[in-house]
Amino acid sequence: MASYLHKTILFIALILAITTPISSDRSNDVVQQYLGDLCPETDDIVGIADCMISLAMQKAEALGDELNKWHKVSTGERSEEKYRTCSKSYVEVGRNLKMARRSLDSDDYRMILDEIDDAREELDECGNEFGPGLFEPGHVVDRNNELRFYLILARAATGRLSLL
Repeated sequence: MASYLHKTILFIALILAITTPISSDRSNDVVQQYLGDLCPETDDIVGIADCMISLAMQKAEALGDELNKWHKVSTGERSEEKYRTCSKSYVEVGRNLKMARRSLDSDDYRMILDEIDDAREELDECGNEFGPGLFEPGHVVDRNNELRFYLILARAATGRLSLL
């Protein structure tokens, strides 16, 4: 039940983050409110950004661990190579998110968006290994999309920090 609620809130926040015009202060407040619902332990913009980066880091680490397992047990050279490439991409995603966290901690807000964008590029490299419509038991494309949502939300949460 909590997982369904969490995914519903994530979906709503994502839709709002994508469809709400950035130029409107009122709309940004609505997006921040939904992001605040995902991170109820804080109510300031820096805390929400920290929480969203942390959620993305946790998701990337969990998926990276799964990719490592699949790489080790995969059969076939091509399948093994795909999982290895994605595993390496997820290591880079984690590194980018750690750099974003470091930039947040040092109040260097300009670099955060670049690090999140770099993480998304790494995620795309993994996604290119598993094209749409190909059967693979790990559902890597779906898992990439899930992490992509977290990265979009982290970007939305940190987007206003450069204005501080």
